Amino acid sequence: MKRLTTKHFLLLIALLIFGCLVASCASVHTTSTPNFENYQSHHQTIAIIPFDISIDNKAYENAFISISVKSWKEIAQRKEESFRRSLFTQLSLAQQAGRYTVEIQDIDETITLLQRASDTGMIPKNLAVVSKSKICEILKVDAIISGSMAVTLLRSTWSQIRSRIGLGFGPPDRTDITVSIHESETETLIWNYDLTARGVLRHNYEGVSKRLKREIGDIARNFPYKN
Repeated sequence: MKRLTTKHFLLLIALLIFGCLVASCASVHTTSTPNFENYQSHHQTIAIIPFDISIDNKAYENAFISISVKSWKEIAQRKEESFRRSLFTQLSLAQQAGRYTVEIQDIDETITLLQRASDTGMIPKNLAVVSKSKICEILKVDAIISGSMAVTLLRSTWSQIRSRIGLGFGPPDRTDITVSIHESETETLIWNYDLTARGVLRHNYEGVSKRLKREIGDIARNFPYKN
């Protein structure tokens, strides 16, 4: 048997690193309505509203140490808020630099207006059952950015640890994020961005924007309201 030379060893290491980088990359898919320019021409202000959250916890039900769906939901809500605020920051900076033709409504103003409408009974707290046109009316915007964050927990905590130290393999947890733009009058879906990221839930609250910095930047680069 031939001994592994230094050259072959370095090549093997490079292939392993490349494989890890490919496996860790998020996959994306972007679609836009063919007549987007018709909407863009009369849109002046858009807002980002909270995303819908769903948790698939089946793989954790029989784990030695389990975390309740409620706890995962609270974690995911923090991740969603961090992602949404990071997205707002990226889009706002690009808008202020003159890259977009629309203004992004301040995210705290959006939250305040929605909370006030909920408190006064204009709309229920669950925005998923409220029409896009109604939300646009409350926010006084021409379109809204909404979306969903679906967290799929594929392995237990111990399985994750075993995999990291080389004692087990399997798919990591996954987060599927959809970012959509609907216009106010007909509620037409005019732009959609799908992102699948691995292991997002494993990062702490402050680390979400850093973990998805490239993906959030990619959304900003693909944002359709180009100037």
